[in-house]
Amino acid sequence: MKKSRRLAVCAVLSAFSVVIMLCAYFPYLTYALPALAGLLMPVAVIEINKKWAFGCFLSTALISLFICEKEAAVLFAFFFGWYPILKSGLERLRSKFVEYIIKFAVFNVSLVAAYSILIFLFDFSLESLGFEGKLTLSLFAALGNVVFFVYDIGATRVITLYINKYRDIVRKLIK
Repeated sequence: MKKSRRLAVCAVLSAFSVVIMLCAYFPYLTYALPALAGLLMPVAVIEINKKWAFGCFLSTALISLFICEKEAAVLFAFFFGWYPILKSGLERLRSKFVEYIIKFAVFNVSLVAAYSILIFLFDFSLESLGFEGKLTLSLFAALGNVVFFVYDIGATRVITLYINKYRDIVRKLIK
């Protein structure tokens, strides 16, 4: 694929991801939409390569940080945008146990980093989410890990569906 086609594919994926991220202004979609927007990054990995997919992620993350709802944009920039790119490499590990240890470590470090950025740079308050004590925060982290596990399995299935059913259609469009 020529460089101009690669750039066009990444631009379209990035634009579509930003449109999805803009919908995060609607209540209760702050967590779901960054996850959904991130699921477009594997298309760039599959059709082009990881380097271009990372560029697609960067452009989406930067634009989102300027024009989208801040919590959703930070969640995309610190986890949901680049994790699907990393996921393909992690799933090549021989040991499923080691794979999931690394995945959960990446998720938890990213979650702490994202909320630290929100608190210190954007004056985000955990109390606004109803977190009044360490127990509530611990419960949020535990539930987050359960949701991440489901997300990871779902992402694998969506990527598999894309490869098996929609890849030929997309390839016809981009060639």
